Amino acid sequence: MDEALTKPRNVTHTMYKLYGWLQTGVVDLSPEFQRDVVWPITKQSHLIDSVLNNYYIPPVIFSCKILDDNRRWVRVCIDGKQRLTSIKNFMDNKISHINPAIGIKSKRFYDDPNHTSLTEAEREIFDCSELLCVEYYDLSLQQEQEIFSRVQLGVALTPAEKLQAISSPISDFVHAVYNKYSTLSSIVDNKRARPFQLIAQSLHMIETKPEKFNATPITIAKYLKEDREVPRSLKALIKHVYTIIEDMIKVNAELFHLSKMSFIYEGTCLGQA
Repeated sequence: MDEALTKPRNVTHTMYKLYGWLQTGVVDLSPEFQRDVVWPITKQSHLIDSVLNNYYIPPVIFSCKILDDNRRWVRVCIDGKQRLTSIKNFMDNKISHINPAIGIKSKRFYDDPNHTSLTEAEREIFDCSELLCVEYYDLSLQQEQEIFSRVQLGVALTPAEKLQAISSPISDFVHAVYNKYSTLSSIVDNKRARPFQLIAQSLHMIETKPEKFNATPITIAKYLKEDREVPRSLKALIKHVYTIIEDMIKVNAELFHLSKMSFIYEGTCLGQA
C-alpha cells in the first residue's frame, strides 16, 4: 500500500483573495507537471457565468509550502489552473462574461471603462464569491505529480505531458536544458510540454546511439524513469550540442524552424559529430 498523504483541509477563498495571490505570485500556476492553458475563451467565459450564477465549480487543489526565506506561503496549483486563469483573465479585463442564453450581444467585462462592464454591485458579488479549495501540506514533488496524474485520469494528457510528469534525475536534467536554452521555444511548438519531449528524445538518441530511430513515448518514458544520475560527459556533450543550436537560432531563427523529427535528427547528428 502506498504511503498515505497528509490529510488535506477543505477551505474556501474569495475571488478577490485568489486574484490578489495570483497577482503577487504566491500562487504558482505553472509547476513542471502542469499543463499549458488550453481552455478557449468561450469556456473561460462560461466559468465566469457559473461564478456569477452560483453554479457548482469543482474545487482547486493546492500544495501549500513555505518559501526558503520562511516568511510567506506559496500555493502550488496541482489542479485548477484553467479555472484560476479564467478568473484572473476576467478580472484583468482580458475576457468578458457572456450569458450563454443570449450570446455575444451580452458581453460584459469586469471593470473596463471602454466597454460594457459589471455594475458595482455585481463586481462586489463576484469578488465575494467563494471557490472551494483543497489544501495539502508537506508534499514532495513526487506526491504532487502523483495527485496530478490521478486527478487527470479522466482527461486525455498528451504523450509529452505524461513524460513531463515523470520525476527522476534525467527528467530534472531535461528541464534544466530547456530552462537554460530558452530560445528553443522560438523554433518548436512550445504548447503542452512539446519542448520537454523533444529534448528528452534527442538526449536519449545522443546517449544510446541506436542504429535506427528509437525514441517513441514508451521508450522515452522508460529512459526517464531510470534511477541514475546523468553522466558528466553526457552533460558536457549536451551543452555543446545545444549551444550550437542556440547560436544557429540567433543567426537566423527563420531558417531553423524544424519538424519534430528534424529537430531530433539535427541534435543527434551534432552529438555524434
